Amino acid sequence: VFGSLFLLMGFQAVTFALLAKTYAMADGSLPMDPRVERFYRILPLERGLILAALVGLLGVSLLGVAVIHWAETGFGPLDYAKNLRLVVPGATLVAISFQAILFGFFASILGMKKK
Repeated sequence: VFGSLFLLMGFQAVTFALLAKTYAMADGSLPMDPRVERFYRILPLERGLILAALVGLLGVSLLGVAVIHWAETGFGPLDYAKNLRLVVPGATLVAISFQAILFGFFASILGMKKK
Protein backbone atom coordinates (compact mmCIF):
# COMPACT_ATOMS: atom_id res chain seq x y z
CA VAL A 1 0.00 0.00 0.00
CA PHE A 2 2.86 2.38 0.79
CA GLY A 3 4.48 1.54 -2.54
CA SER A 4 1.23 2.36 -4.30
CA LEU A 5 0.96 5.65 -2.45
CA PHE A 6 4.51 6.68 -3.30
CA LEU A 7 4.10 5.64 -6.93
CA LEU A 8 0.95 7.75 -7.26
CA MET A 9 2.60 10.71 -5.55
CA GLY A 10 5.67 10.45 -7.77
CA PHE A 11 3.60 10.20 -10.94
CA GLN A 12 1.54 13.21 -9.87
CA ALA A 13 4.71 15.20 -9.12
CA VAL A 14 6.26 14.40 -12.51
CA THR A 15 3.09 15.26 -14.44
CA PHE A 16 2.70 18.50 -12.47
CA ALA A 17 6.29 19.47 -13.24
CA LEU A 18 5.79 18.77 -16.95
CA LEU A 19 2.55 20.76 -17.05
CA ALA A 20 4.09 23.68 -15.17
CA LYS A 21 7.09 23.76 -17.50
CA THR A 22 4.85 23.44 -20.56
CA TYR A 23 2.74 26.36 -19.38
CA ALA A 24 5.78 28.51 -18.64
CA MET A 25 7.26 27.73 -22.07
CA ALA A 26 3.97 28.50 -23.85
CA ASP A 27 3.63 31.72 -21.85
CA GLY A 28 7.15 32.79 -22.73
CA SER A 29 8.27 32.84 -19.09
CA LEU A 30 10.82 30.10 -19.81
CA PRO A 31 12.80 29.38 -22.95
CA MET A 32 11.89 26.30 -24.93
CA ASP A 33 13.41 23.16 -23.42
CA PRO A 34 14.52 20.59 -26.00
CA ARG A 35 13.91 17.73 -23.53
CA VAL A 36 10.28 18.73 -23.02
CA GLU A 37 9.77 19.21 -26.76
CA ARG A 38 11.32 15.77 -27.41
CA PHE A 39 9.01 14.23 -24.78
CA TYR A 40 5.94 15.60 -26.56
CA ARG A 41 7.28 14.47 -29.94
CA ILE A 42 7.88 10.93 -28.68
CA LEU A 43 4.62 10.76 -26.72
CA PRO A 44 1.95 12.84 -28.49
CA LEU A 45 -1.63 12.87 -27.22
CA GLU A 46 -2.81 9.88 -29.24
CA ARG A 47 0.11 7.65 -28.27
CA GLY A 48 -0.21 8.71 -24.64
CA LEU A 49 -3.92 7.91 -24.59
CA ILE A 50 -3.29 4.46 -26.04
CA LEU A 51 -0.56 3.77 -23.48
CA ALA A 52 -2.77 5.03 -20.64
CA ALA A 53 -5.68 2.90 -21.87
CA LEU A 54 -3.45 -0.20 -21.91
CA VAL A 55 -2.28 0.52 -18.36
CA GLY A 56 -5.91 1.02 -17.31
CA LEU A 57 -6.94 -2.22 -19.00
CA LEU A 58 -4.24 -4.10 -17.10
CA GLY A 59 -5.47 -2.55 -13.85
CA VAL A 60 -9.10 -3.41 -14.56
CA SER A 61 -8.02 -6.95 -15.43
CA LEU A 62 -6.30 -7.35 -12.06
CA LEU A 63 -9.38 -6.01 -10.31
CA GLY A 64 -11.55 -8.39 -12.34
CA VAL A 65 -9.45 -11.37 -11.26
CA ALA A 66 -9.89 -10.26 -7.64
CA VAL A 67 -13.67 -10.10 -8.12
CA ILE A 68 -13.63 -13.57 -9.71
CA HIS A 69 -11.73 -14.91 -6.68
CA TRP A 70 -14.32 -13.28 -4.44
CA ALA A 71 -17.15 -14.81 -6.48
CA GLU A 72 -15.53 -18.24 -6.09
CA THR A 73 -15.94 -17.87 -2.32
CA GLY A 74 -19.63 -17.03 -2.75
CA PHE A 75 -18.88 -13.35 -2.08
CA GLY A 76 -17.95 -14.31 1.44
CA PRO A 77 -14.80 -13.80 3.51
CA LEU A 78 -11.58 -13.30 1.57
CA ASP A 79 -7.95 -14.18 2.02
CA TYR A 80 -6.79 -10.58 2.29
CA ALA A 81 -3.11 -11.31 1.67
CA LYS A 82 -3.96 -13.02 -1.61
CA ASN A 83 -6.53 -10.48 -2.80
CA LEU A 84 -4.66 -7.34 -1.83
CA ARG A 85 -1.84 -8.48 -4.09
CA LEU A 86 -4.30 -8.04 -6.95
CA VAL A 87 -6.43 -5.15 -5.72
CA VAL A 88 -3.67 -2.71 -4.73
CA PRO A 89 -1.72 -2.94 -8.03
CA GLY A 90 -4.97 -2.99 -10.00
CA ALA A 91 -6.33 0.12 -8.31
CA THR A 92 -2.96 1.84 -8.64
CA LEU A 93 -2.77 1.15 -12.37
CA VAL A 94 -6.33 2.39 -12.90
CA ALA A 95 -5.56 5.59 -10.98
CA ILE A 96 -2.34 6.19 -12.94
CA SER A 97 -4.19 5.54 -16.18
CA PHE A 98 -6.86 8.10 -15.30
CA GLN A 99 -4.24 10.66 -14.29
CA ALA A 100 -2.28 10.04 -17.50
CA ILE A 101 -5.38 10.56 -19.65
CA LEU A 102 -6.16 13.86 -17.94
CA PHE A 103 -2.50 14.88 -18.16
CA GLY A 104 -2.48 14.15 -21.89
CA PHE A 105 -5.54 16.24 -22.60
CA PHE A 106 -4.38 19.15 -20.46
CA ALA A 107 -0.87 19.10 -21.90
CA SER A 108 -2.39 19.11 -25.36
CA ILE A 109 -4.49 22.14 -24.46
CA LEU A 110 -1.43 23.95 -23.12
CA GLY A 111 0.45 23.18 -26.32
CA MET A 112 -2.15 24.83 -28.54
CA LYS A 113 -0.98 27.94 -30.30
CA LYS A 114 -2.66 31.20 -29.30
CA LYS A 115 -4.39 33.17 -32.03
